[in-house]
Amino acid sequence: MRGALPLFDQIDCDIGVFKAPAEPEGGTRYSHPYLTGTLYLANNQKVRAFVEEWVRAQAGMVLGVDQDSFAQALQVHPELRLHPLPEAYVKIFDRGTEPALIEHFQASRRQPKLQRRIKHWRNRILGILFLLFLALLIVWIWG
Repeated sequence: MRGALPLFDQIDCDIGVFKAPAEPEGGTRYSHPYLTGTLYLANNQKVRAFVEEWVRAQAGMVLGVDQDSFAQALQVHPELRLHPLPEAYVKIFDRGTEPALIEHFQASRRQPKLQRRIKHWRNRILGILFLLFLALLIVWIWG
């Protein structure tokens, strides 16, 4: 933390989260629509139910990260009032120009790259297995 967090004293919502802005050509410069490194969570029953759903969603994801399960849990709880946190609350040390109030040093940047490699190899192996299955099926039918 690099400074006071006055927004957390004034915020009137269920969840405060940074929402990645869309780029003019579509998409975003961030890896996920919501960055969950810094969150404001109100202490109420709606938020507790959301957190339970978030935990359930993450438990069901083999290669997903918390931002994936966060977005999935939000879809289950559309009644939640969200408040966008400013970039200063989720400042990544080597991105952006806004001074940080909370700064993230991103040791987790290695994990998504590993996940992409695992998914890539999983898909290759599944493709090879499918082709082997087809070959065996053809040999068995025409055999």
